[in-house]
Amino acid sequence: MVNREIERLFCYSRDELLGLPVEILIPERYKTGHSILRAGYFKNPEPRMMGKCRELFGLRKDGIEVPVEIGITPVETEEGVFVISTIVDISYRKHAEAEQRKLEEQLRQAQKMEALGQLASGIAHDINNILQAIQASAEIAVKDTIEPVLVDKFYEIIMNVERGKHVVERILSFSRQKSLNVQPLDLKKQTEATIAFLKAMLPPEVQLQLHAEPGLPHILADVNSVDLILMNLTNNAAQAMQSGGKLDIALESFYAKDNFVRMHPELNEGCYVRMLVRDTGEGMNEEIREKAFDPFFTTKASQGGSGLGLSIVQRLVLEHGGSIWIDSEEGAGTAVSCLFPAANDSAVEYIGDDISMPYGNSQRIICVDDESALQTVNNQVLSGLGYRPSVFVDPRVALDVFKSSPAEFDLAVIDYSMPFLNGIKLTSELLKIRPGFPVVIVSGSVKGSVEKQFKKVGAKALIRKPYTRLELAHTLFSVLNSD
Repeated sequence: MVNREIERLFCYSRDELLGLPVEILIPERYKTGHSILRAGYFKNPEPRMMGKCRELFGLRKDGIEVPVEIGITPVETEEGVFVISTIVDISYRKHAEAEQRKLEEQLRQAQKMEALGQLASGIAHDINNILQAIQASAEIAVKDTIEPVLVDKFYEIIMNVERGKHVVERILSFSRQKSLNVQPLDLKKQTEATIAFLKAMLPPEVQLQLHAEPGLPHILADVNSVDLILMNLTNNAAQAMQSGGKLDIALESFYAKDNFVRMHPELNEGCYVRMLVRDTGEGMNEEIREKAFDPFFTTKASQGGSGLGLSIVQRLVLEHGGSIWIDSEEGAGTAVSCLFPAANDSAVEYIGDDISMPYGNSQRIICVDDESALQTVNNQVLSGLGYRPSVFVDPRVALDVFKSSPAEFDLAVIDYSMPFLNGIKLTSELLKIRPGFPVVIVSGSVKGSVEKQFKKVGAKALIRKPYTRLELAHTLFSVLNSD
């Protein structure tokens, strides 16, 4: 007996199935086991639902397997025991279950990323405060030292602070709390500078070469993000070549149009610059390639891999308005392509900044930062720039002093993250006492809401730690001399 649903499910007609053994509807790998199970069933026939505890599949006429659940009911007749089978196609249910698992996994990944983001933000704040103290102390030492050897050492400290700043940028890439500072960028020049740093970190067995097309247009990008992308891709490539090999970085113009744009809907038709990072390592099979951009997916767990490198790279490239894809075969190496939007000619025009140091004119500045390590340093830096600072560690004490004589101060420099009164609340209190009073917020934190908060409360500027003496000087001069 065969009904129409069985005809639809297995793509056989009723006439084709009648008289044939049921094994024709069973995948080859299950046929032997099915014969044994069927013989055992007829020794003690009873109604049974199959497929609840293990997956069952039926075989269609075209060779495609279909997930099914089967209910069997024994029927006694004069000719013996027969079985009526009820077969249910559960393809849609399996698909829904797979989608549910996918959504649950995405939620777990999102929760992990949120936790990492919170951790990264806290770490960044603490490290930036430390870097700020080192930066300011080294700059003061450079100004006060005449011994050339010592001056060189202090400049080396300042350069290492800059490297530390980039490490913090990498930490912050675990979260979405760091906004991009997109500007026209000479990708060839930036890649050359990054490679000079990377070569010292790569194993000597890895041969790194750069091939850049002449006359490349600038790209619109955040320089720290480009460094991070390049470092992650070269690190992945080096790990794939444990016995050594060639690592090639190619930069070339790329025009996206027609079919390519349709295949990459995140792109608009137009000019891009392609960064291609190719290695001669172990390559990836299709399964690994499809998961390569998934957060926390790694084949290098034993080597300390976090599974975040390519996920971060993909997110950064997409946030730049670009695209990324992987070409790889197992045993034949891997090539990762990143597209960055090209800057138009007008965007590349450059007017040199005035790098002269603007000094104050003995203006009174109230400076508040709860980091005791910065108290003396802030006093020295502000005094050296021509201001008369009053430096406080406790924001409540600073507020009381300001209340007693608000007209004596010309500007406030306030740290964002402090106990009792954070920078936003303290700014609000100062402006209640003296509306329009100029306030500069200093932040070692990276929460995206800081930018909105400082503008909303009425502060005039925001400086990110660690900042240089020159950055501080320009900011203070600009705020004090604005209309």
